[in-house]
Amino acid sequence: MESRSKILVVDDEQEFLSFIKEHLELHGYDVVLACDGEEGIVCVKKHSPDLIICDIRMPKQDGFYVLRELRHSGDSKTPFIMVTAFDDFNKTRDAYNEEADFYLTKPVAVNVLMNNIKTLLSIKANRL
Repeated sequence: MESRSKILVVDDEQEFLSFIKEHLELHGYDVVLACDGEEGIVCVKKHSPDLIICDIRMPKQDGFYVLRELRHSGDSKTPFIMVTAFDDFNKTRDAYNEEADFYLTKPVAVNVLMNNIKTLLSIKANRL
């Protein structure tokens, strides 16, 4: 039996978490949710997700913190999609400088998100 890919979604907006969870599960993914950066780091360690979708602006620790912790822990293979409501060139540049794989602005187009997920998981599978 083929195992399903596990996706961690880190965001402080409950509506966004519910929306993304529903769509990811409809596409056959297992979903883990976290409501801030601190909880996101705990979930990374506990669940070893195949891919992470993370908001930038959150209480406690932001998305850049989560990304830096992941990359500085030596994990350069877990695909990371940064999402935010702010379409800001500097934030986009910073996300890619910190090794995010994609940067999307809210509202997120589900078809774009799903295509990015499929692409990143395919690339990850080919690296292994």
